[in-house]
Amino acid sequence: MGLPSLAVLLLAVSASAQSNMTEGPAPATAAPQNGTCGMTGPGWTEAAIQKRIRAVYAEVWNISGVKGARPPLIFAPYDPERIAHMSHVNYDPSIPEMQITVFMTICDIARNEDEVAAILGHEIAHVELRHREAGEALEKTLIAKCGTCDDECCQKPLNEAAIPNETAADKRGVEYLSKPGSRFKPEAAISAMKHAKDHKWARADETVNPNHASRVQRAYELTEWVAKVKAAAAKP
Repeated sequence: MGLPSLAVLLLAVSASAQSNMTEGPAPATAAPQNGTCGMTGPGWTEAAIQKRIRAVYAEVWNISGVKGARPPLIFAPYDPERIAHMSHVNYDPSIPEMQITVFMTICDIARNEDEVAAILGHEIAHVELRHREAGEALEKTLIAKCGTCDDECCQKPLNEAAIPNETAADKRGVEYLSKPGSRFKPEAAISAMKHAKDHKWARADETVNPNHASRVQRAYELTEWVAKVKAAAAKP
């Protein structure tokens, strides 16, 4: 995973269109609400929220220190029945340019900019850790073995290989937010995962997302990892 929500269909927006968006007002200080990423008030249109998410993405990318060009951030339609699709690195081999796609469903989960940063940090970590390239290489190997990737022969090992990648991206994203100069709270990764776990659609999504560990497990592991990272940072 009240005030107006983003329950509208948004077309995927190109980078050039995004550059024409107007700046929204400063984020509200009141308690954040579902559906708006915590950005509430008359000035926070969908376009303003998207522009703010784009700014957070650029900030987390810079904090991360990942080398190379920053992948374009693409916005995809809001779909409250597909809460699993908050964001992902594009794995479509027909699109040679790597992209990070953000579904506006993200604002049903993120309650503030820290949680937006945590979710985007996870995707940036996939880029740094080259999970797309590893997945494509494994898929080619499996197709050579299985003849296709439309059945369990290929899909099962792909899903099994993806689960530890998700855990690694969770942890690396926390490390980004913990870096000196970051204004984002690493604990936001835990709270965002718990909001996703508690969302009304979460149970159904667990059954159709076999390449991720459960949100309960991931929240537990994130809690342990945040504590370890903070303890290490506190050492003289």
